[in-house]
Amino acid sequence: MIRVQQALGWLAFGIELLTYLLTYLLTYLLTYLYYLLYSFSVLSLVMEELLQTEKDYIHALNYVVDNYIPEILSETVPQPLRGKKNVVFGNLQNICKFHNEAFLREIEACMPFPFQLGACFLRHVIMHLHSPKNMVAKVESENSLQKDGYAVLLFLFRSVSICRCEI
Repeated sequence: MIRVQQALGWLAFGIELLTYLLTYLLTYLLTYLYYLLYSFSVLSLVMEELLQTEKDYIHALNYVVDNYIPEILSETVPQPLRGKKNVVFGNLQNICKFHNEAFLREIEACMPFPFQLGACFLRHVIMHLHSPKNMVAKVESENSLQKDGYAVLLFLFRSVSICRCEI
């Protein structure tokens, strides 16, 4: 009889210990699950903001392409800027096309898989920023802007007043 009571005591202790461990484990798992869900919701908010920022950037680029590039091609542009569309704007139309047709689509594709976004940036942005063509265009543009800076300011001021910039 004593052994049965001892066995039942140990069994009750084991059940109580197991209940405590399961409660602790379940609490830990629920806390971790909540953390994961919270992290994912924060991450999805960041991804949505990034996507909206990219769309706004494309809108701004399109605005420049649609309003300022035709203006620099007009006859009323200051003499130092005539024929320097490529120097002032470089490959802005190509950048706009890239962001609109390739990069935006890749960001949208990464929305369900946010951790793939880093590879998207590495694949495109770093490659384009350091390409020799872009570096040469940047140097030419900076040199021309230093030389003809006043004419550029006049052109931009006149363009803004004509286009009534609303980006």
